Amino acid sequence: LQDPIKMPPGQALLKRSQAQAIKRWINEGAHFDGNDIKATLRSMVPTASEKEAGNLAAMSDEEFARRRIEQAATMWKRTAPREDAGSVTTGNFYVYGNVGTDRLTQISKLAETQLKRLQDQYGGNKTSWRGRLIIVANQNRFEYTEFNKVLLNRRTPPEVHGHVVITGQLATAYAVFHDRNNKNSATELSSDQQLNSLVAQAWLIRDGSVLPNWLQQGFGMTESRVDTKFFSQLKPQALQAARRLRSPIELFNNASFSPADTRIVGAMLTRFLL
Repeated sequence: LQDPIKMPPGQALLKRSQAQAIKRWINEGAHFDGNDIKATLRSMVPTASEKEAGNLAAMSDEEFARRRIEQAATMWKRTAPREDAGSVTTGNFYVYGNVGTDRLTQISKLAETQLKRLQDQYGGNKTSWRGRLIIVANQNRFEYTEFNKVLLNRRTPPEVHGHVVITGQLATAYAVFHDRNNKNSATELSSDQQLNSLVAQAWLIRDGSVLPNWLQQGFGMTESRVDTKFFSQLKPQALQAARRLRSPIELFNNASFSPADTRIVGAMLTRFLL
């Protein structure tokens, strides 16, 4: 009942209404109405992640959709603040970037086609991500590397041109890539095939599951719509990478291969499993 209130010291002070609530609770008998009288106070107070999970669970689909729009704008502002960006919205995707409206529209159609193909082949819900999946298309390599540096605090190997991030309860769900607008070659995916790979990866972890890198990236490459000849030309590289291992179990460790070798070895394993 101090005036002014000084408790608790060194922390955010109690409000007058909170002090009165404590006083009223004591006057009413200080009854415990929890499940376990021996439980700690900490166990009764939700953590920040638990609060976030509760908030996400309570959000409507419309609120999730607005969240995605805000997330895309925030990520772009942090990584490419001087670049103007446009957007295209479909039933399952929110496509954002500086590659021009026509290309954004093309990307959205390619993504929807790839998603439908995956659903028809493997099954799954008509809508795969609450609030849509963000697809960020960068026109320049620098913008993509900045995306990694600023948001994920990691360097971008030269052979990496895109990645997917989906967190628990779909708090974050996006795919981002450098849209080089290149054609496919004997050993490299085209931009459209790269997009197919990212959509497949995002579809595989659509519930926020954490899967091994070889499986996620291998499945993406397997479903990138390249032909069998493409994989046959990559097989020697996969075998060479595998021969460097000390034990077969290391095939499945995340740190066993470089980013380039991870997706190639992963594709060979995934194709074998399929």
